[in-house]
Amino acid sequence: MTAPLTLVLAGIGADAHTVGLSLLRHTLTSCGYDVVFMGIQNDIDDVRAVARHADAVLVSVMDGHCLHYLRDFEPGAETSDGEDGPLWYIGGNLAIDDGAGLEDHLRARGFHRVFVKYVDLAVVVDVLHRDMCRRVPRARGAWAHRAARTARSLVSSAPAVGDDPLDGASLRAERAEVLAEWRTGREAADLADNAAFLTGRAGFPALHSRVDRRAEPPVAQVRVGVPSVPGQRAAFERMEHDGSRVLSYQVDSLTRARRFGDVAEALADGAAGLNGFPVINHGVTVLRELAAETALPLGTRHSMRDPRLLAEISFAGGVTSFEGGALSYNLPYHRDYPLERSVRDWQYVDRLVGRYARDHGVAIDREFFGPLTGTLVPPSIAIAVNVCEALLAAGQGARHLSLGFGEHGSRVQDLAAARVLRATAARALLGAGHHRVHLSLVFHQYMGAFPTDERLAGHLIAESALLARSMRPSRVIVKTPVEARRIPTLEENLAAQRLVGSLLAQPAPAPGPGEERAVAEESEVLQAEVDALLDSVLAAGGGSIARGVVLAVRDGLLDVPFAPSVFNRGEATSVRDCDGAIRWLNTGRLPLPDGVRAFHADMVAARRRRDGIVDRRNDHRMVAHDLLEVPRGDFETWPMDARRSRRPTRVTVG
Repeated sequence: MTAPLTLVLAGIGADAHTVGLSLLRHTLTSCGYDVVFMGIQNDIDDVRAVARHADAVLVSVMDGHCLHYLRDFEPGAETSDGEDGPLWYIGGNLAIDDGAGLEDHLRARGFHRVFVKYVDLAVVVDVLHRDMCRRVPRARGAWAHRAARTARSLVSSAPAVGDDPLDGASLRAERAEVLAEWRTGREAADLADNAAFLTGRAGFPALHSRVDRRAEPPVAQVRVGVPSVPGQRAAFERMEHDGSRVLSYQVDSLTRARRFGDVAEALADGAAGLNGFPVINHGVTVLRELAAETALPLGTRHSMRDPRLLAEISFAGGVTSFEGGALSYNLPYHRDYPLERSVRDWQYVDRLVGRYARDHGVAIDREFFGPLTGTLVPPSIAIAVNVCEALLAAGQGARHLSLGFGEHGSRVQDLAAARVLRATAARALLGAGHHRVHLSLVFHQYMGAFPTDERLAGHLIAESALLARSMRPSRVIVKTPVEARRIPTLEENLAAQRLVGSLLAQPAPAPGPGEERAVAEESEVLQAEVDALLDSVLAAGGGSIARGVVLAVRDGLLDVPFAPSVFNRGEATSVRDCDGAIRWLNTGRLPLPDGVRAFHADMVAARRRRDGIVDRRNDHRMVAHDLLEVPRGDFETWPMDARRSRRPTRVTVG
């Protein structure tokens, strides 16, 4: 029997997108290849060490910094003289611009195939098949890569975290260490001075209060991060002139990976290549200058590993909203950020927010990232994560909490999820004794892969705004029609914001025939799921939410589909039902009631019958279809339950 060809599959750089890699891994394995999967956030030298005995190496770069990560790399250096090495492939989102000339450049450096922007999975697999069809397998040999660490080996049985507010003396000592991490940290040292600057700044909590009282329509918000200070200033000025009601900057991916030295080099070279605003390198003084030039609330959006220094500089610079949490900014974005460490780091952030409120009367909004991986995430897991992070934040003194909610693609399921999220969070916080907490809802337009067809993308954005109008969040995080192809320009962001804002300002439509009944039925099932998940977290922690979330993730009681973290078991998987709602395909170790499991099993069985799938070993074809359905534009309407396509699942590989 011929030995299988061996492929190495790895993501390099700071970006956290792993869904495409995970799907490619599954597909290539089903095609008979021996796949060595290294996950995301690898250094290219790590990949080269593993590649020594491979037949092909497929690397992905998703944040546009390809040339930065490959600056000292030449394919073939991992082989001995005279030895035929593996074929090297590279794809993803290799440049933050259109990548003109990049394919020729990388092919000249030795890459066999280069995919500068998004390419269909079937194309990649077909090209690989043709390249490999006459290749003789090389000996796999002894692999030099480090073994993947597991959650079980890195999480103690009794996590060293608790629910009590962090001790003042130890926090002061820790704060000195945090501020010393980069030279701009010292600018944030004086809390009283920071609070004096923050006092009188327009705040997100006040804005949310007006929206929640229906005094104003929900706010449409875009994310704009420009590397240079003049560029960010011009963007803010243009946004305010165009009628934006809030401002926020997106932090660049090198800062998110804590590569402050690399950022300094990029800034010295004119900031070319950075894909956001490097606020830590620019520092407090610069951020205050920008904040002082606007009367609008200012927020930080990031997904950073260890957010403590970023929070210090953000608040000192005038930011009144800070996104993220110990689970929602960890499991979907980082490969090996220990849960205990993450919980403790975010408790520092929330204690800092609490101190600004208690000692200085400054209200700072804490927003949680509900979309998680943004890919086939059943709403129950997103709701449970939101509620856990809200409890953790309130326990450290945060009083203004924004529950993040990502659109799933089914109107009925999304309306039910928003209802259950609001009610469960309010009940849980009151039950924990947090009586002075203000809750708001932030709605993210669809966070999965977008259609490459701008017409379809525009349709999705408009219909998503109509859905948001019915659930009435405080803010809507807006997408743009070019989402699938590149980072949008400021004008494209503002055009999308105007469109969504105009739709949000209209009265919400009356529910359709039977919609309220369908939403109530969906809410009942969803509430049972969420209650079971939250009960298991508290039980795992012996009543402690901080210990509970660490142990629940370790044991698979909380399990986020397609998350790259080694601490996430990844045993629970999901798929859409015949009406576009997301259902559990495999519940893994999730502690769901028997009736809920049976409900999901029935929904998935109906989908199998519709698509003619008899052998459950072919379930991955449904998952592949659902992952690619939107980016391919293979849907008839949005949301999907408005008029769900009845065509059979398209199978393109395997």
